[in-house]
Amino acid sequence: MADLVLSSLLQVIVDRLITFAQEKFGSLLDIKADMEKLQATLPMRQTVLEDAEVKRATKPAVRIWLSQLEDVAYEAEGLLLLLSNGSSFLNRKYANKVKETLRELEKAVDEGLGINLRESVADSGEWECRRETSSFVVESDVYGSEEDKEKALPKEDEEEQVSCIAIIGMGGLGNTTLAQLAYSDEKLIRHFDVQVWVFVSDHFDVKNIMTTVIESLTKDESYNSNVDALQFSVLSLLRYNRCLIVLDDVWTEDQDDWDKLRSLFRGGVNGSKILITNRSKRVAFVPNLPMFPYNLKELSEDACRSLFTQRAFRQGEEAKHPTLLPIGQQIVRK
Repeated sequence: MADLVLSSLLQVIVDRLITFAQEKFGSLLDIKADMEKLQATLPMRQTVLEDAEVKRATKPAVRIWLSQLEDVAYEAEGLLLLLSNGSSFLNRKYANKVKETLRELEKAVDEGLGINLRESVADSGEWECRRETSSFVVESDVYGSEEDKEKALPKEDEEEQVSCIAIIGMGGLGNTTLAQLAYSDEKLIRHFDVQVWVFVSDHFDVKNIMTTVIESLTKDESYNSNVDALQFSVLSLLRYNRCLIVLDDVWTEDQDDWDKLRSLFRGGVNGSKILITNRSKRVAFVPNLPMFPYNLKELSEDACRSLFTQRAFRQGEEAKHPTLLPIGQQIVRK
């Protein structure tokens, strides 16, 4: 069960178990108070889960806890399958099992509070930082981007002057993925002499951006110059090459920031491209360059369904979890 869908999946499982408990077993057990408490506190627990999903890749304790939580969720899924088969003899045994399962889910999620997820993230400063991206992408894992790729891809025009393409879309829509597809496209690799990927994020550090460009081109990590010297180095390195430079996840709206990067935009021969990914049209304003914005659209429901299936199940194992498929449909429609 992938972290992308775990928090949403648990929400649906809990809702369905509570519905069964109230409709089928209300006369057998006094569970109303427990159900109301769980429903009232679930949003807070969902927040903890979302934090955990962010930290899963880097925090072993979080990874172990989420694995245990997934086991409990699978047990709850099995109980839902049993109940949905319409047993004609729903007795106190099943009522107790529903109540016990809900409490196990509650306990499993609450263990995350013991790990102090939100506090540990905030203390380390990582909550404010965004995970660094790279140019690598597994194309088979990408859904619904083929049309976007064709429209947004830099064109192989050797005569066109240096220009800028801005991929614009809200977070999670696939801005970075589309840029990765463009960056790794074989035709473009042959077309450009130089390719550089720079992760920018909300901290627009001009010196760091230029240093990254220089290190990518020279493989020398010893650069520690002032901004003027870095600008000269970047201009010298790019001047006689057809370049593709990707600035991923740009947030700044400060025109001064762009002005300081003028060496990036003045470098390169005709046909060079600057590719920017960002969330706002106001961000994508590069001075003195033709600008071609491309606004990403949301994934289609079919693409969302395929993505859910890939993330939630191991390859070919979706048939083993029949109750998860309708749950997935609910998540996709949301």
